[in-house]
Amino acid sequence: MLIHARKVLTHSFLYAASNAMAVASGLVLIPFYTRHLSIEEFGAFSLVTTFGMFLMYVLDLGLPTGFVRRYYTYNSDDRMQRIRLASTVFWILLVTSVVLASVSYASADYISQMLLVAFPGAYLVQLMTVAVFVTTLSGVSQSLLRVLEQPGRFFGLAALKGIGVLIMVPTLLVVYGRGVEGIFEAQLVIAVIVAIGGWLLTARFYGFTFSAVDGRAVVTMGLLFWPAMILNWVIDFSDMYFVRYFFDLEQVAIYAVAYKVA
Repeated sequence: MLIHARKVLTHSFLYAASNAMAVASGLVLIPFYTRHLSIEEFGAFSLVTTFGMFLMYVLDLGLPTGFVRRYYTYNSDDRMQRIRLASTVFWILLVTSVVLASVSYASADYISQMLLVAFPGAYLVQLMTVAVFVTTLSGVSQSLLRVLEQPGRFFGLAALKGIGVLIMVPTLLVVYGRGVEGIFEAQLVIAVIVAIGGWLLTARFYGFTFSAVDGRAVVTMGLLFWPAMILNWVIDFSDMYFVRYFFDLEQVAIYAVAYKVA
């Protein structure tokens, strides 16, 4: 019992630390943003980031959640079934994400107009779209690390992402003077690195197999959670768009800093 409790506490701590690292890296970078971006640029960065979070929910389709639920319908002896399940989710997510991300990428100019972000708004939306696409695909490997009870590796990926962002964003922003574009370029590079790392850690669980039964079950379970995910975004983040609509990017920037700290 004591050993089991220690294991649970250790896993919980590492997963919590992974989430805290993501929040902390964003907080640490605030002085870089406020010193090396204009108020309008920081406001534009915040709006496009908010759109990216919405796009992540859209591309996700609740499939990683459905995968975790479905995974435990097989016992530990059903290794081939679990490999088939992981492969099925990956291929479904790949196809749907390509389609949805392509629509977002092609509509970048229209989306930037909706966000009321001027040039280079379309380029920022495109960078964010590709970064979210890569991050969405890496969600399968992260879910696998969870169900395989490998919090150390999960934390390692989170640490890789956090440290990478803390290095690359200031480098492109301060050293190379890339401005707000550099922030999204750095995020894209880090997303690719983390996705490759996650794939290398879980590659043995993928294959060229597909199960219509597993696919239908995962999609059904995922879509049950999907509306709640979208509504969660509306509740938590849509207010930033209304601040921009009724005021200006300066007010968005002030609101965004306060929100990050909170």
